[in-house]
Amino acid sequence: MPYVVRRLEKDAFPAIGRKPLAKIEPQGLVAMVKAIKKRDAQGFEKRAYQITVQIFLYAVAHGLVALNPATDVKLEGLFTMPKSTNYARLSARELPELKLKTEAYPGLAVTRSRSS
Repeated sequence: MPYVVRRLEKDAFPAIGRKPLAKIEPQGLVAMVKAIKKRDAQGFEKRAYQITVQIFLYAVAHGLVALNPATDVKLEGLFTMPKSTNYARLSARELPELKLKTEAYPGLAVTRSRSS
Protein backbone atom coordinates (compact mmCIF):
# COMPACT_ATOMS: atom_id res chain seq x y z
CA MET A 1 0.00 0.00 0.00
CA PRO A 2 2.78 2.55 0.68
CA TYR A 3 3.85 2.10 -2.96
CA VAL A 4 0.39 3.13 -4.15
CA VAL A 5 0.40 6.21 -1.92
CA ARG A 6 3.86 7.23 -3.16
CA ARG A 7 2.74 6.89 -6.78
CA LEU A 8 -0.38 8.94 -6.10
CA GLU A 9 1.70 11.61 -4.37
CA LYS A 10 4.03 11.78 -7.35
CA ASP A 11 1.55 11.50 -10.20
CA ALA A 12 -2.08 11.99 -9.18
CA PHE A 13 -2.05 14.66 -6.49
CA PRO A 14 -0.05 17.27 -8.47
CA ALA A 15 -2.48 16.98 -11.40
CA ILE A 16 -5.67 16.89 -9.34
CA GLY A 17 -4.57 19.43 -6.74
CA ARG A 18 -5.73 19.71 -3.17
CA LYS A 19 -9.40 19.47 -4.05
CA PRO A 20 -11.85 17.48 -1.94
CA LEU A 21 -13.00 14.29 -3.67
CA ALA A 22 -16.43 15.78 -4.36
CA LYS A 23 -14.84 18.66 -6.31
CA ILE A 24 -12.73 16.51 -8.65
CA GLU A 25 -14.11 16.47 -12.18
CA PRO A 26 -13.47 14.14 -15.12
CA GLN A 27 -11.19 16.77 -16.70
CA GLY A 28 -8.95 16.56 -13.62
CA LEU A 29 -8.53 12.83 -14.13
CA VAL A 30 -7.74 13.34 -17.81
CA ALA A 31 -5.16 15.98 -16.83
CA MET A 32 -3.61 13.47 -14.43
CA VAL A 33 -3.31 10.82 -17.16
CA LYS A 34 -1.83 13.32 -19.61
CA ALA A 35 0.72 14.56 -17.04
CA ILE A 36 1.87 10.99 -16.38
CA LYS A 37 2.11 10.26 -20.12
CA LYS A 38 4.13 13.44 -20.61
CA ARG A 39 6.57 12.25 -17.95
CA ASP A 40 6.83 8.93 -19.87
CA ALA A 41 6.17 6.74 -16.84
CA GLN A 42 6.00 3.57 -18.97
CA GLY A 43 2.34 2.64 -18.77
CA PHE A 44 1.72 3.83 -15.22
CA GLU A 45 -0.94 6.24 -16.43
CA LYS A 46 -3.41 3.36 -16.74
CA ARG A 47 -2.56 2.03 -13.29
CA ALA A 48 -2.91 5.49 -11.72
CA TYR A 49 -6.29 5.87 -13.39
CA GLN A 50 -7.39 2.45 -12.11
CA ILE A 51 -6.33 3.40 -8.58
CA THR A 52 -8.33 6.62 -8.72
CA VAL A 53 -11.36 4.69 -10.01
CA GLN A 54 -11.08 2.37 -7.00
CA ILE A 55 -10.81 5.33 -4.64
CA PHE A 56 -13.95 6.88 -6.10
CA LEU A 57 -15.83 3.57 -6.00
CA TYR A 58 -15.01 3.36 -2.29
CA ALA A 59 -16.01 7.00 -1.77
CA VAL A 60 -19.38 6.48 -3.51
CA ALA A 61 -20.07 3.28 -1.56
CA HIS A 62 -19.38 5.04 1.75
CA GLY A 63 -21.34 8.20 0.95
CA LEU A 64 -18.30 10.47 0.68
CA VAL A 65 -19.21 11.54 -2.87
CA ALA A 66 -22.39 11.24 -4.90
CA LEU A 67 -20.83 10.42 -8.27
CA ASN A 68 -17.70 8.82 -9.65
CA PRO A 69 -16.12 11.28 -12.12
CA ALA A 70 -14.10 8.47 -13.69
CA THR A 71 -17.24 6.99 -15.23
CA ASP A 72 -17.51 10.05 -17.51
CA VAL A 73 -14.03 9.58 -18.96
CA LYS A 74 -13.82 7.83 -22.32
CA LEU A 75 -10.80 5.56 -22.11
CA GLU A 76 -10.11 5.20 -25.84
CA GLY A 77 -7.01 7.10 -26.81
CA LEU A 78 -6.04 7.92 -23.23
CA PHE A 79 -3.75 4.98 -22.66
CA THR A 80 -0.92 3.69 -24.78
CA MET A 81 0.43 0.41 -23.59
CA PRO A 82 3.89 -0.77 -24.62
CA LYS A 83 3.82 -3.15 -27.57
CA SER A 84 4.37 -6.71 -26.40
CA THR A 85 6.86 -8.96 -28.12
CA ASN A 86 5.90 -12.51 -28.92
CA TYR A 87 8.77 -14.92 -29.13
CA ALA A 88 9.10 -17.67 -31.69
CA ARG A 89 7.74 -21.03 -30.69
CA LEU A 90 9.47 -24.35 -31.15
CA SER A 91 8.22 -27.03 -33.46
CA ALA A 92 7.85 -30.60 -32.24
CA ARG A 93 11.01 -31.53 -34.18
CA GLU A 94 13.07 -28.96 -32.25
CA LEU A 95 12.06 -30.17 -28.77
CA PRO A 96 14.57 -33.07 -28.46
CA GLU A 97 17.48 -30.72 -29.24
CA LEU A 98 16.19 -28.18 -26.70
CA LYS A 99 15.95 -30.92 -24.06
CA LEU A 100 19.55 -32.01 -24.71
CA LYS A 101 20.84 -28.43 -24.55
CA THR A 102 18.89 -27.75 -21.35
CA GLU A 103 20.29 -30.85 -19.65
CA ALA A 104 23.82 -29.96 -20.77
CA TYR A 105 23.54 -26.37 -19.48
CA PRO A 106 26.30 -25.86 -16.86
CA GLY A 107 24.41 -23.24 -14.82
CA LEU A 108 22.48 -23.64 -11.59
CA ALA A 109 19.75 -26.23 -11.36
CA VAL A 110 17.28 -23.46 -10.57
CA THR A 111 17.96 -21.94 -13.98
CA ARG A 112 17.28 -25.07 -15.98
CA SER A 113 14.26 -27.34 -15.97
CA ARG A 114 14.45 -31.10 -15.86
CA SER A 115 11.67 -33.21 -17.26
CA SER A 116 12.81 -36.42 -15.61
